[in-house]
Amino acid sequence: MSFPEPPPVPKNKGAYNASFADVMEYTGLKEDVLTSWIESGFLPLVRRGQVRYFPDAHVKWLKAFLHAHITLPKAAIKYRIAPETLSGWIASGKLDAFRLRNRIYLEESNLQIFAVPEGDELLKRGQAAALLGVEPTYLGYLCRMSRIESRQQQPGCHHLFLRSDVLALKEELRLAEATLSSQEKT
Repeated sequence: MSFPEPPPVPKNKGAYNASFADVMEYTGLKEDVLTSWIESGFLPLVRRGQVRYFPDAHVKWLKAFLHAHITLPKAAIKYRIAPETLSGWIASGKLDAFRLRNRIYLEESNLQIFAVPEGDELLKRGQAAALLGVEPTYLGYLCRMSRIESRQQQPGCHHLFLRSDVLALKEELRLAEATLSSQEKT
């Protein structure tokens, strides 16, 4: 994945109005991160006396960038995926990422498939099948018949299922079986 291009560096010194403290507050970046980005030349600045100022356009771009991207450690925590797993997917090309200095950034939109509602959990195919009381191959059939949605995390990865979806399908299958049993008795 190519790194999103920042705006061109302005030549006009009047375009530099955001102070270091403003940028930290506006973006939520820590001082050491901001300093490393300045030292690497990623963020242009000018000095006016003792105060460092950044171009307004770069600050707005940076805010948008940070809103759309997440660091690997934060992604691991938020989406409950081991950092090693994310790193493996990145290394194998299954997940796009890029490095900025010593941090790896992922596009948050690429991670939405991992989002699990609070209080729910993802189950592997075998776990979901066991909870339903069916063979894993039958669970595949139920997916193809659109009875349950599989969350295939990335191509080549295991299919995962939300526990709440599995329990809802279990109840649906129980009711269908009960209906069939009552029809057979009559």
